[in-house]
Parts: sequence; structure tokens; C-alpha cells
Amino acid sequence: MRSYAVSVALLVVFALPRICSGQVLGPDAYFSSAAAVQQALMLLPPPPAPGTAAQAANVQLLNSVMIAASPQAVAKAQADAVPSVFDFSAVLGTGFNAQDLPVTNSFFNKVTINTQNTNISLDRIYNSQGPVTASSYPSAHTVLGFVDGMILSAMIPEKQDQLTTYGVQFGLNRLILGQHWPTDVGAGQMEAGILLFDLNASPQFQSDLGAAKAELRAQQGLK
Repeated sequence: MRSYAVSVALLVVFALPRICSGQVLGPDAYFSSAAAVQQALMLLPPPPAPGTAAQAANVQLLNSVMIAASPQAVAKAQADAVPSVFDFSAVLGTGFNAQDLPVTNSFFNKVTINTQNTNISLDRIYNSQGPVTASSYPSAHTVLGFVDGMILSAMIPEKQDQLTTYGVQFGLNRLILGQHWPTDVGAGQMEAGILLFDLNASPQFQSDLGAAKAELRAQQGLK
């Protein structure tokens, strides 16, 4: 498996500029998305191939999750179908919105662009067919929810458990709605861990985080 990852990573060194052409959402604010792609390719397992036992297990688990999901769970999953950091208003209250928090909004926009530049490239490279759409591995919803939830929990540690749980739920919601395979979600969680490490290593990220944290904590009535 590692030889597979090394081979793909070497290919990406030459192919990445062409693959990313027209796909980059904006400039990388905090880390090199091209370097993060190479990191991820070295660490993520390849997606299960069609017709394999692993893919059969994917199908079985997804069907089980969808059958077990309550109407309430489906409704909540549909509410997060277009992900945004401000979906976390379910935890932080209606005051957690872009209009009232311009510094926080700008900060998370940069985080989203930087992380999604990486995810777009990985989706294109793996080109793994999901239950609904192609280029499904890793799951972008999972990455966004996990990254945003972990950052918010660092900003508001008083609600760490609720924020991290809500962030993880972004990925689980994709299973409830039948939009991603379980392996897509697992890969998204692994990718998010890589990106969080790269974000926290950036001095600019730490500076922007501090400003956004001060604004958000003031809005929340916290010192």
C-alpha cells in the first residue's frame, strides 16, 4: 500500500499544476496546498476498488446507516447539505453569523479556501466514484466540518465537546443522506488531521486565529 502512495505522490509532483489549473478557489493563505496534497497521498490509503470485498463492505455499511437514520436525523443532515462554518450557530447561537463577525468570517473564508484547494486536488487525483458523484474521495464536507469544529473548539474551549461533536457530524451526515461511502468520510477525517497540523504551523494562521478568537469570544460574552 505504501508503494502505491509513493507512486501516486511522485506522479503528483509533475501533474499537480495541470490538475489544479482552473480548480484553485483562491490563494493559499496559510500553507501550500500542493505540499499538503503530497503529504496526504503518502498517508491516505487508496479508496476501495469496485468489485472488491472492501467496496462491498462500504455498500453494506452505507445501507445500514441510511436504513437506521430517523426522520429527524435526515432533516438535520439536509440542513447542513451546503456546509458553512456558520452552521455551528446550532451550538453558538444565532449571533454566530457572518454579518456580526466580520473578522471571524474573513478568517474562516481563508481557512476554507486553503483546505479546499487541497481537497479538490485530492478528489481529482483519486477520481473515485461515490454513491452519487464522481471524485468523492476524500469527502469535502467531512474535511470542512472537522477542521472548523476543531478550530472553533480552540476558540471556545468552554463548548469544546459540543463543537467537535457537531463538526464530526458533518461527515456522518453524508452517510445518512447516502452521498458518500464510509471510506470517503474516513479519508476526510484523516485529511483534516493533516490540514490542521499545517494550519497550526503557520504564523499567519496563528495571528488571524488570535484576532478572530478575540472577536468571537466578545460576541459570546466570554473573557
